[in-house]
Parts: sequence; structure tokens; C-alpha cells
Amino acid sequence: MVTNSGFSTKTNEREKLSRWITELGMKNDSVGVISSQQGWGKLGISQSILVQPLCLAGKEYEWGLGTHADSEIVLRCSKPVKIFRALVGVDHNKDSVNGAAEIRFSVWVGDRCFAESKSLNVGSQPEALAVELNGVTEFTLKVKAATTLNLAHADWVTPEVVTTDGNVIRVGLPETSIFHNSLPVSFVYGGLCSEEWFSKWGIKHTTEEMPDSVKHHYSCNDADTGLQFTMTMREYRDLPACYWNISFKNNSSTTSPILEKIKVLDLSQTARQRMTLYRGRGGFHYEDGKMDGEAFRDNFMLVTDDLKRTKHIAMGGIGGRSSVDWMPYFNFAGDNEGVMFGIGWTGQWYANIIANDNSVMFQAGMEHIHTVLQPGETITQPSILMINWSGNDPIRGHNLLRSFITEKLSPRYDGKPVQAPATHGSWGAMPSHEHIKRIETIKEQKLPYDYYWIDAAWYGQDCPPEGDTFTSEWGMNTGNWRINSMIYPKGLREVSDAAHQAGIKFLLWFEPERAVCGTPITMEHPEYFLGERKTGMNLLLDLGNPDAWKWCTEMVAGMIESQGIDCYRQDFNFSPLPYWQENDTPDRIGISEIRHIEGLYAFHDELLRRFPHLLIDNCASGGRRLDLEMMRRSIPLWASDMQCFPDFITERNQQHVYGLSMWIPQFSFGTEVKHPGDTYHFRSTMAGGIVAHLFPSLTVPIDSDYPFQWLRDRMAEYHRAKVYFAGDFYPLLPLSDSFRDWTAMQFHRPDLNSGIIEIFRKKDSPIVRINLELQGLEPDRIYEVENADTGDKVKYSGKELMETGLAVEITQKRDSRLFFISLYNK
Repeated sequence: MVTNSGFSTKTNEREKLSRWITELGMKNDSVGVISSQQGWGKLGISQSILVQPLCLAGKEYEWGLGTHADSEIVLRCSKPVKIFRALVGVDHNKDSVNGAAEIRFSVWVGDRCFAESKSLNVGSQPEALAVELNGVTEFTLKVKAATTLNLAHADWVTPEVVTTDGNVIRVGLPETSIFHNSLPVSFVYGGLCSEEWFSKWGIKHTTEEMPDSVKHHYSCNDADTGLQFTMTMREYRDLPACYWNISFKNNSSTTSPILEKIKVLDLSQTARQRMTLYRGRGGFHYEDGKMDGEAFRDNFMLVTDDLKRTKHIAMGGIGGRSSVDWMPYFNFAGDNEGVMFGIGWTGQWYANIIANDNSVMFQAGMEHIHTVLQPGETITQPSILMINWSGNDPIRGHNLLRSFITEKLSPRYDGKPVQAPATHGSWGAMPSHEHIKRIETIKEQKLPYDYYWIDAAWYGQDCPPEGDTFTSEWGMNTGNWRINSMIYPKGLREVSDAAHQAGIKFLLWFEPERAVCGTPITMEHPEYFLGERKTGMNLLLDLGNPDAWKWCTEMVAGMIESQGIDCYRQDFNFSPLPYWQENDTPDRIGISEIRHIEGLYAFHDELLRRFPHLLIDNCASGGRRLDLEMMRRSIPLWASDMQCFPDFITERNQQHVYGLSMWIPQFSFGTEVKHPGDTYHFRSTMAGGIVAHLFPSLTVPIDSDYPFQWLRDRMAEYHRAKVYFAGDFYPLLPLSDSFRDWTAMQFHRPDLNSGIIEIFRKKDSPIVRINLELQGLEPDRIYEVENADTGDKVKYSGKELMETGLAVEITQKRDSRLFFISLYNK
């Protein structure tokens, strides 16, 4: 199976996911196993508690459940059960033979015992239990030690469920899934854990056929309090992926009990030999507090954790933005398989990854939620993506994530996934005639830009032009979205019209969620904002307030319409979490955040509904809101604020492109304006998009001696390469922040049978020659490798490139190579 981008999906990956969902929802003849209580260790499937073959009285058995007293195992069945039968006994192993445990096995429905064994020890012959269950769909297997709990290893072997229509289902086969919950979520409601609540009220499951997926609807209704739980999960047919979200509604006429401790992800993965977690640093991780270009050194760096050594990993959002410290994605590699998770929540999320001896638990959700629901009130929660992958190489999971974002999530225009553009960034406090001069220069020099970009400082009270980001008062005018008529006497439309006439689209910066106290809207409508009302202080627009939401939507939509905006750029330069927390009451913790995030999504959705070809650029101080729900509606064209600082280090751009490519396919970074003619620097910035600075502000005037031919060549190179950044990503060397190493990356499109290889010898590297083993090629096909610098073309077999490798020599430090690789057609 192949996705539209060409990424092949293995059958076993889809089958495992489908089986898991089948057992979860109980669509067909199946039995879900829930390990409710364990005296020690983890429940074994087709093996004992010691991860050895099940053995009773010296005889081994092929399937069953291995546990340790005292234990309770809940079996949840898709159809009514007529009979349950099994052999039971104390597991015979090198440890238990020296023990003195006496154990009883029993079968329960609710608080009624239907069958119980005699007291058994390791020397006892297995006892057969067979019990009529009269059509129940859930029952519990209990094991209780009559004497000591020491070495009380207990086995249910060859267990079978016979349904009322005569089908026999074996329980404890190797492919059986262990559930700790009925659904992959958990919460506490009115002091009752969700498992008890689900058990009391039951879960209803229906399905809906979609063109590319099956939509599963799970619901549970509390007749006493009126709480309705809803979970919607999309199971994709052409990718081993499912995507779910949950909501709660109070259908009663009275306030609900407290709803808290909501985990929208709460499940376990079995693993014994390998337990490795891969996660990525976010858009602004720094530890020394120094605010300069090197404060961004660790942005998007890949972090690898051995969960056999580090048993508990905790991470999450910072200050209410989703990718400041950590990316909201993580990839777990187990025994010849793995699972990739993604979180869709543009606020304060958290994740816990907890390892035990033979399994790993994954939990995630909103960090702060403890609330009642008012009559008729509904709340939504973060969404979760889960992708199964197989094999030993974790890059498989990363490429499936990239493929999912491209094919299933990202904005689409005319039926195709959005392509990040090539843009010319310009400072907003520059007069309109200066912008028009730059547009004319772009046109005259035939520079293939897609967008002309006006950044902050175009708004506020009338004032003269200002130099750049560091000399302007742009931040203090935020919230006053009046066009500065001293800079733009005919409005911004004059500039956008010039861009359109030159064949370029127009991008404009906004920051609608932040307003400085004292700007007109904060005085006219103080009720629209959260925060301390002190002149000059930042206020947060309350997108949960319907009137504030409407004002924001109409203001931005009006500007898009009147000023000819093709790309709406949304920045967000402060932390909203303290504002939400200050606005919440003790019995409504989390509500302000929920309403703001719901409002943010509705705002973007409304803009896209009104302007179907609008591109939304998601900035947030550069790469600090890169969760799945923002990827659904936007792409980040300025993925790091590092490029705001003069003389930032080129090699950090390489790290950022490499690190961010592990998770998302479409983004861009900016070049440093002081590097004209520097091919190494330009290529270090190339990604799906690029912000190629030319003359961005009054401090960088138009220079007729600029090497325009060099820039034309580089941009032509970028436009030829850009389609490959949406394909599979293969790191050819480990990601390193040392200037003595090389950086090498491969981007490949299997559907096009072509791609690119980017190679950088860093500024202090003593290495002159290196051999790179490529990936993702067809071993028996012939490929042509073209050197973009020399035009030389050499033919290799796919096998040779993947096993022997591509030999690359770079004789000068701080130099690069770019190769285009394609299938050779005679």
C-alpha cells in the first residue's frame, strides 16, 4: 500500500492497528483483556509472569494468561458469553518449585462468584474450570493467595470463551492486546474513576464510513448526573494511524460534579528487549538565560532516552504554548516495532512515559483540569494521533508521521497539500514606496519569490518610519490594528497590488491575541481582555468571549479583504497560561484555557471558510505552537526567532532543519541578510520553504551591486528541490551541535523515484571525505546522481548507494554539496 506521497505502508502495521481498534470497540468476535490488578510484575500473554512458557505440573501450554496473586483480570467480550473454560494452576518454574504458595482461582460477574477452584500449589495437577455465564459481556478472573504471596505465580491456560451463537474465542493468544482501560483514555468524575463509570453506564459504539477512513464513535451517558462522554476516532485505511479526540457535555439542568485528571492518552505497549524513546526539543529551549543567537542552540535537537535506565519521562508545554521546550510528539521503539504519538493542543499539555519491566505506559492530556460543567455546557480536550510502525529503525515512525501530516492533516489547496513558499521578508515600519521599490527590483531581476512579506510595525498611531526589529516600538503598539498612514498613506493595498502585478502574493503580520493596555480596543472594550489593567502591560484577548472572538474575526477578515492579503501571519509573543489561571475559579480550573483554544481553532476555521485559498503562517515567537491542530490549519514560515538576531550561526540552521524534519514536513527558516553570495549559508536554510532576505529594511538599502545572478541560481536550486522536502526524511549522519562534524540529510519521494542529498562540512571540521549510505531506494534499479555545483552525473545501482554508499569529498571547511538523485531512464 502506498500513500499519495509515495510512502509504503506495511500490511502488518495496519493489521495490528485494526485488531487493536477491533478489540477496543468490540466490533466483531473478540475479547478484550484488562489487567485490573497485579500482585507483582505485568500480566503475561501466552507466557508466564516470568516471561517464560506457561507451564503447569511440568507441561507447557501455547496460550493463556500468566499472572501473580493477588490479581484481577477483566475480560470484556464483543458478544454475549455462554461459557468460559480454562485450566488453572500454579506456574511450574525454577523459582516457584521452591515456594509454598497456595492459590485459588475464581470467575466473577459483578459481586457474584460463579466458580472457584480448590486451593492449588505448584505440585498440584491443573484444575479445569468451566462456568455457564448466561449471556454476560464482561466478567472477572480472580486469583487469590490462600497462604503466602511469595512466588504466587498463577496461570490461566488454554482459556476459551464460547459465545451464545456458538463461536469459540481463544483468550491469551500472542496477538491479544492488554488494556488497562476500556478506551485509551481515563478521567475521574465525581470521585469515580472512568473505568468504574464506564462499567456502570456502558459504552455505545457505532461506525461511520468515510472515503479514506472509518470513523468510530464511542459514547457513554450518565443517567444520574447527565454527563455525556464522547470519543471520536478515525481509523485510516491507507496508513497505520488513528486520530481521536474526546469531549464532555452536561445534559442536565444542574451543575455537574467535578471532572478532573483527564488523560486523553492512557495506554500501554508491551516491550522487553528494547525500550527507547525519541523526542525533540521545542522552538526555544535554553538553560543559561542568555538571550542571543546561541540561546537557540538546542532548538529541535533530537533527544534519545533509554527507558530501561530512565523509567519516567515527563514533558509538556511551557507557559501555555505547545512547542516551547518540547515538541508535542514522541516516538517509542520496542521489540521490532514501535508507536509514534502526536498531541493536538495549542495550550498547556503534558505527557508522562512510564516504563516497567516488560511494558511502557503512555499518558497525555491537559496539564490543569479540575472543573464542574454548567447545565448544557460542553468542553473539548486535546486530540491524539497514534501510528503503528514495524522494524528496528525508528525513522520509519517519523516518516509515517510526516506522511500523515502531509496526506491527512495539512491544509490543502485545489486538492493538493500546501507547499511552503519562498518569501521575501520586509520590516513593517518601512514606507510603502520603499516596499514597492523592492518589489520592482524583484521583478526586474527575475527573482522567483512566491510571497512578499510585511512583518510587524505597520500599525498603530501615525509615526515616521523606523529601522528594524530592535529599534522600533512595534511591540508597544500591538493591539492597535490601525494602519500607520504616515508610512502607508494609501494603505497596504498599494503594496499588495504592486506585489500582485509582479506575480507575487502578499503576506501580512498580525498578533491579535496580544494587546498592550492603553491601545484603543483595550479602552473601548476592556471586557474582551484578560490580565492586569496597567498601561503598557500585555493583555490577552479572551477568545472564549463570543464578542471578543467576533471582533477579532471581523477585524482580521476585513483586513484580508480590503488589503489584498494572501497569507495571514499570526504571531504570539507571550505566555497565556498565567492569564488563564488567574481567570479560573477553584471549581473551574482549565476552563479559560479550553475556551481560548476552542476559540483559536474556530477563528482559523472561519478565516479558511471565508477565504479558501488563504495561507495561514503560524509563528508564535518562531516555532512555539507546532502541535497537530495548528498543523491542520497552518504552516510555520518562521520556525525560529534565531534568525531575528544579526550574525546568527549558520550551522544552527542546519540543526534546525534536520531536527524539525524529524517531525513535520513543511516549514521555513530565514537567511542572514549579511551573507550575499554565501551558498553554504543559503543551503543551510533550505527546507520546504525559505525566507530569502534581500533588502528587508531601511537599514539595508537596495544595492545595485548585489550578486543577483547568484541569488537567481540559488532560488532556482531551491524551487527544484522543494518538492522533496515533503517526502521521506533520512538522517545520513547523527545530529550534532559540534562545529567539527558534518551534517548530511536525504529527502526522497518514492512516488517520484527521486530526491535530494544535502551535505555540509562545518566550519571547524577536519574531515575531508565521507561515505554516506543512502536509504529508501530500490536496490535493483539504476539511479543517476547529479552534482548541483558541477552538473556532473554519475550512475549507481540502488544497492550500491545503500550498501557501499556515496563517496563525498569537500576540500574546504564551511562548504556544502547538493545532489539530485533520480531513477535513470535509458
